[in-house]
Amino acid sequence: MPVSFDPATYAPRTRRRSSLRVGLFLASRLTRANIGTSLLIVLVMVLTYLNLIMVSGIMVGIVEGLNQERQTNYSGDIMVSKLSQYDSIQNSPDIESYLRSLPAVASLSPRYVAAGVLEANYADKLRPQDLPDSITANIVGIDPPLEDATTHFSHLIVAGQYLQPSDYDQVLVGTSLLAEFKQLTAIPGENPLPNTGVGSKIRVRIGNIEREMTIKGIVGSKMEEINLRAFIVAPELRSILGRVDNGVNEIAVTLAPGTNVIPIENQLKQSIVGANALVQNAAESRPVFFQDFSVTFNQLGSLLGGIGLIVACIVMFIIVFINIVNRRRSIGILQAIGIRSLGIELAYIAQAVLYTLAGSMLGVILVFGFLQPYFLNHPLDFPFSNGVLSVTLAGAAARIVILAAAIMIASYVPARLIMRQEIVDAILGR
Repeated sequence: MPVSFDPATYAPRTRRRSSLRVGLFLASRLTRANIGTSLLIVLVMVLTYLNLIMVSGIMVGIVEGLNQERQTNYSGDIMVSKLSQYDSIQNSPDIESYLRSLPAVASLSPRYVAAGVLEANYADKLRPQDLPDSITANIVGIDPPLEDATTHFSHLIVAGQYLQPSDYDQVLVGTSLLAEFKQLTAIPGENPLPNTGVGSKIRVRIGNIEREMTIKGIVGSKMEEINLRAFIVAPELRSILGRVDNGVNEIAVTLAPGTNVIPIENQLKQSIVGANALVQNAAESRPVFFQDFSVTFNQLGSLLGGIGLIVACIVMFIIVFINIVNRRRSIGILQAIGIRSLGIELAYIAQAVLYTLAGSMLGVILVFGFLQPYFLNHPLDFPFSNGVLSVTLAGAAARIVILAAAIMIASYVPARLIMRQEIVDAILGR
C-alpha cells in the first residue's frame, strides 16, 4: 500500500532545515545571476566596513599616536618621579645605581626640573623702566647622551643643534616658548618670546639666580609638556639649584625590547626605588586629559561609524527591495510550485550576508595588510599628534558581526514585505 505524503506531518524543525537548504541554494543562484551587480555590492560592503572600522581607528589613533610619542620622547617605559612631600627624589644616586644593575633596563635618563623664567630682547630696551619680553617655563637639566639614548631627544631638534655635555650657558628652547615657532597655545596669559631664535641671547632666571645663555637649538614635539620646557646641561642646573646631594626630580627608564613592563614596575615599587619615589608605567604617568581625549575620540569614532552603519543598512534595504520587486514573477512561480516563503526570504538574507562577509574579509585584508602598516610608517600629521590607525583583530571581528547582524535585519524587512502579497498577483506582476 503506497504511503501518502502529507507535509503537515513534518516537524517544524525539519521544515526549517529544508527551507534553509532551499534558501542557500537560491542565494547561490541569485549571486551568480549577475556577477557585475554582485561585485558592485561587494565593493559597497568593503567601503562600508572600512568606514566602520577606520573612522574609530583613526580617532583612537590620534590619541594613540600622542601616547606613543610621549612614551618614546618623554617618559620611557617607566617614569620615576619625586614624591609630593619632597623637592627631589631621595637617595637618587643609589636609585640610579640600582636601576642600572637591572638586566631589563636598557637605558635611563635622570633629570633636574625647576620652575623659571626666560627673558629675551632685554638689550633692545631703551628705558630702564621698560620690561624685557619674558615667559615662565620649566627648566630641565639633562645629561645629553643619556637623554638621547633613552628618549631619542636629538630627533626633536627642529632648528640649531643638540646639546653636548660641555655646553655650559647653552640652552634648548621648546617651540611653544618662541613666537616664531609656536604652533599650539602656550601658557595662558603669557606671550611667547618674539624675535628670538637660534643664536639669540636670553636670560634664564631661577629664583634669585640669573644666567645669560645662548639658544643652541629649538625643540619641537607634538607634546606641549616638551614644547613648554627649556633644557640645559644637568651640572649647570644642579649648581644653580645648589643641590649637593645630586637629587634629581625625575628619571625616565627604557626597558629592553620585548620586556613585560608590569613585573619590572612591581619589582621597582617593592625596592629602594618605590620607597623613595613614585613609580609609574608610561600609561599611568600620562595626565588625566589624555584619558579624557581617548574616551572622547573613541565615542566620536563609534558615533560616526554608527552613522555609516545606518547608511549601509539603508543601501542594502534598497538593493534587496529593488531586487525582489524585479523578480516578483519568479518569486510567485517559486511559491506556486511549493517553495515556502521562508526559504525565499532566507535566500535574500543569505545573499546579503554573503555580500557582507565577502566585503568585510576584503576590508580586513586591506586594513591589516596595507592601511595599518602604511599609517604606522606614514602617520597623519595632526597639529597635536602623529595619528596612526589603531585597530585590533578583536575589534575588527566585532565589527564584522555587528555589520552582518544589521544587514540581516535590513534584508529581511523588504523580503518579508514582498512575501505578503498573493501568489497570483506576484505571477501577474500586479
